[in-house]
Amino acid sequence: MRAPRDRSQQAGGQACAGRLGALCADLSNPAVSQAEAAGSVRALAVASAVGGPVLLVAFAFVCWTLVGRSLQPVSRLRSGAEEIAARAGAPKLSFDPLVRKIEALLEA
Repeated sequence: MRAPRDRSQQAGGQACAGRLGALCADLSNPAVSQAEAAGSVRALAVASAVGGPVLLVAFAFVCWTLVGRSLQPVSRLRSGAEEIAARAGAPKLSFDPLVRKIEALLEA
């Protein structure tokens, strides 16, 4: 293993001053080998291939739960209206097509 180089000097041997000292490393001597970089890229690819779908499923579950909870009051109102209509002997309430679509989503 190579000894670490002094990062306070440029390739020409001139000393770097102040806060820029860390930026003056010789770029012809990379700190990470190509094999290590390739391994990191492979690990990132595997993590993305596994983690991406997992995060997508988790996000879909959270959305499904939030939409379901936000539609619960609509379902309760609909049930209450049907009970009132059934007790009063009135004909069944007719809902517009949009409400029927929401009902179909609630039943799914």
